[in-house]
Amino acid sequence: MRVPRSLVVLIAVAIIVRLGAFWFAIDTVGIEGFVRGDAIGYVELATNLSHGNGFVASIQGVPTTEVFRTPGLPLLIAPFTFLPSGVLAYGFFMSILAGALLPMLTYALGRRVAGESAGMIAATLLAFEPHAVMYSFLPQTEVPFMIFSLAGLAATIVAHERLSYLYAVFAGALLAYAAFIRPGLFPIFAVLAFGTIAFQIYRRDRFLLTSAILLVFVASLIPWHVRNYAVSGAFALSGQGWRNVYTDYVSSVRSLENDTPYYEEKEKLKQEALPRFGITRAGVNDPKNANILRDAALKEMWEHKFTVLKLEAALLTTFFFNDGYYYEFRYLGYLTDSGAPHISPTYEILRNGLGALPAITGELARQAFIPLWGRFFTIGTFALAAFGFFLVRTPVRYVLIAAIGLFALTSTAIGLGLDARLRIPVEPLIFIFASAAIVWLSQRVRSFYASRYLHSRVQ
Repeated sequence: MRVPRSLVVLIAVAIIVRLGAFWFAIDTVGIEGFVRGDAIGYVELATNLSHGNGFVASIQGVPTTEVFRTPGLPLLIAPFTFLPSGVLAYGFFMSILAGALLPMLTYALGRRVAGESAGMIAATLLAFEPHAVMYSFLPQTEVPFMIFSLAGLAATIVAHERLSYLYAVFAGALLAYAAFIRPGLFPIFAVLAFGTIAFQIYRRDRFLLTSAILLVFVASLIPWHVRNYAVSGAFALSGQGWRNVYTDYVSSVRSLENDTPYYEEKEKLKQEALPRFGITRAGVNDPKNANILRDAALKEMWEHKFTVLKLEAALLTTFFFNDGYYYEFRYLGYLTDSGAPHISPTYEILRNGLGALPAITGELARQAFIPLWGRFFTIGTFALAAFGFFLVRTPVRYVLIAAIGLFALTSTAIGLGLDARLRIPVEPLIFIFASAAIVWLSQRVRSFYASRYLHSRVQ
């Protein structure tokens, strides 16, 4: 693939922007602000792995085999724990790696899906999108997952074009490690894999079809048979997923049904409902209880199916339209405003017990603390992407749109769609479709003014 000079310049600027944002965040909030939330657990696991202590985390001071997180990200962080700067070296390295690979992979994928101009626009959007910049250097799963999944998607498309067994194996390995980083999102790869198989059947490429089936099988097994991590392959929607679906999602449904605060329902569920199944508070993290939690969650969700549909609509709206920039800017020290808005308006509604879902519309309008440009950007991008889907003619568009949809459903069920960073891994796909619409609109504008110019010359 010929690399355009503009892409090289874009990559250089993207790296500089990420390094500058990384330096400013460390200088402002320090290591404590850099390693926060889920990152604390990942860094602890990486440190234990590098020191030969196994895949363990400290729970109330007791070293315990980890069953909630997967080793994908800790294995990436572990080598940097040997350096004096530790996790900061990881942030520096990832700033460079993400700045180089994300625009390049987005361009390569967009070029094949929607054309060279659309690929370049999508790469530019991703190079400077605030979340893609900030999470490049944080020890979180979003950007590493996005790098491996984008590379896997690009390799899959090349395998289609060249009928290459080597690219098919490479794609399978990349997607397998991406699932190793974010197992809760493994269903997305099932869609991608079966979409690949469907295309092979359609094109009757039996050789590549066989390799695709083999790769799906191997990718589903590799993450679950590593040292100190002997849980079933159903972990993606069991040990992690069903725990969150039951304790978080069902609590949200009860909150809306009873018009009570979300945390009140969640505490009540842990105190009253779990003991009925013989599950302790700590037992919700045990994969052995996954089937019990799954059956209980599905039963209650079916009993309140209409509320679930309304809640899911609200959460999906938040997933696609909530930008979350203000929250992240404050957390990393880019803003010093004393206000403390939460990530999501949906969260505020659940927390305050506002059972009427139509209140979401008013709540969104009242949230002046979220900059209008951020909300305009996310809504505008999504609207352009929806339009761009109909402009892209390549068959792979169905696989990409299925990946976006399933990603959104999985994220809202597991993470309640509260955190705008959940959208990060599919933003390249959204940007590709949006860029196709931008190219089409720009062509129409140019042709309109060109026709007016010619008409004026004739007169």
